[in-house]
Amino acid sequence: MSRRTSEYVVGKLRIIAHGDVYKPSDDTWLLINLINEVKPRSRVCVDLGSGTGIVGSHLLSNGYCELAVLVDVMEDALTSSKMTLEVNNLSSRGITITSVEALGDGSVDMVVSNPPYLPAHAPSEIDIATEGGVKGYETIAYFIKESSRVLKQGGQLFLVYSSLTGEKVVESLLAENGFVKIKTASSKFFYEEIKAVYCKRKG
Repeated sequence: MSRRTSEYVVGKLRIIAHGDVYKPSDDTWLLINLINEVKPRSRVCVDLGSGTGIVGSHLLSNGYCELAVLVDVMEDALTSSKMTLEVNNLSSRGITITSVEALGDGSVDMVVSNPPYLPAHAPSEIDIATEGGVKGYETIAYFIKESSRVLKQGGQLFLVYSSLTGEKVVESLLAENGFVKIKTASSKFFYEEIKAVYCKRKG
């Protein structure tokens, strides 16, 4: 591994983190644990804001979906996601793309997302790996809208956000875009509470 590339072993998966990609953390584990509790089944799933590709690879390796599309706008994230798929022999069932807008309406069964959700410290220099906009929820708003568009009726959404994002705002966005919340998991820290929610798109 180069100085800019590191490797993590998570269960049976090898995770590659290249450059400035967001490394797996507490919100990652919260999302994965919720997915494991629900044990979803789908044909085509999307890991929206894939980062290292850990969540999309987890879905494939555990049989939660047959095909996965890993989406991220960061070059380091796309490199990491692609390398993670390759080292786990999942490349035949997973692809990486730069924009969710490339996917057709009602074309997928499940979306999972651990998006950047923190409010920006400096609005003029937003860290797109962790900060979701000036108020924190701008990226989530876009992700929820696009998830509603690409999901089939009855499709599943797993989403992570923080108390710093604005819980009421996120819940309103979910409802406005046709999602019903089914299950919630959370972890409290001294400065925030991280939540992972499992939702279904009304059909």
